[in-house]
Amino acid sequence: MSLLSNISGEANVSIGRNSLQANESGNEDTAIGDGALYYNTTGDGNVALGFTSLFANTSGTGNTALGKNALRQNT
Repeated sequence: MSLLSNISGEANVSIGRNSLQANESGNEDTAIGDGALYYNTTGDGNVALGFTSLFANTSGTGNTALGKNALRQNT
């Protein structure tokens, strides 16, 4: 499920299985692809396009990841 943990995050776009899964309060994030921005909880203004791109990001802001596994370990 996308945006499963969202509590107060606003203006997010999540397309793909488990994208933005852990997001709680991150705002203005875009995740397209299975597992994109999966662990993001508070990071704002990120763009992740591709399978597991920005997967481990938790609080990083302003990142752009394009392609399969792009910036996968970025936190």
